[in-house]
Amino acid sequence: VFVDITPLLLRCSSSPVMASITQEELAKHNKADDAWIIVDGDVYDVTKFAGVHPGGTQILLEYAGKDATEDFYALHRLEVLDKYQRLNKGRLADAKGPAPKRASEMIQEFSKVPFAEPSYLQGFKSPYFNESHVKLRQEARKFFAGESMEEALECEAKSTAPSKEMRKRMGDLGLIAMVQGPGPHLKIPSSLSGGVVKPEEFTYFHEMVVQEERCRTMCPGYEDGLDGAVSIGLPVLLKYGSDWMKNDVVPPIIKGDQTCVLSITEAFAGSDVAGLRTTAVLDASGENYIVNGTKKWITGGMYADWFVTAVR
Repeated sequence: VFVDITPLLLRCSSSPVMASITQEELAKHNKADDAWIIVDGDVYDVTKFAGVHPGGTQILLEYAGKDATEDFYALHRLEVLDKYQRLNKGRLADAKGPAPKRASEMIQEFSKVPFAEPSYLQGFKSPYFNESHVKLRQEARKFFAGESMEEALECEAKSTAPSKEMRKRMGDLGLIAMVQGPGPHLKIPSSLSGGVVKPEEFTYFHEMVVQEERCRTMCPGYEDGLDGAVSIGLPVLLKYGSDWMKNDVVPPIIKGDQTCVLSITEAFAGSDVAGLRTTAVLDASGENYIVNGTKKWITGGMYADWFVTAVR
């Protein structure tokens, strides 16, 4: 199913206190040059917007001074309102209930739709997940579906790399460390998502929670740029790296200050590791390798600090 999430590209700043508008006041704005409509109790000034309304001007003006809620939701997704919050004039004084949540807020919450979440979040018992997994999922979702969403959509649209600030933020939250699974590297960040799980309690089920939440940006290119490259380059250092690599190279990567990538693919070999032509030969000192060859199509290679390179 193709879902258009472009309307979520918005500025999610906190909204000011909304004006209270009476039904009598609304009814006055019922003309083409002065048109207000109601959606979910909120009042929108569509006077100027009507001329560029994708569905046509006249159909929108038919609701001037009236409640368009039912027909609006028959034709639009909720996030359209997020995109056009600048048209919001206030809320009806006699509107029933609180103002509806924005789509950008709702996607950070656990869904009540059957099978939209893991079963242990919808009332079923599980021997594998406990409260720490629930809290970790909530914190990871806040980052991927909330904090990074705006940048993700913008980068995906413009084909640009994630910002260093967002990668640093991911490191501060311990997310870069957690997608590497259990291990001593989990003690490098100051905490794991604010301390919802301790390094010594962390299991592969906690890692699975973070891995699942990474898709919440719904922008695979951005997600790969934010951490996908590091996720395949860093494990080599954690498992096979020398002491100086683990002490000097790994911490800045875990903290989000630097990146590393996995360099295997070559122009003539593709991902056929047996066909690699790049070589590494010890120099006269016996301490350094001289590497000759080419690497191509390396995920994250355009802005990487370290390259874990496959050679002969």
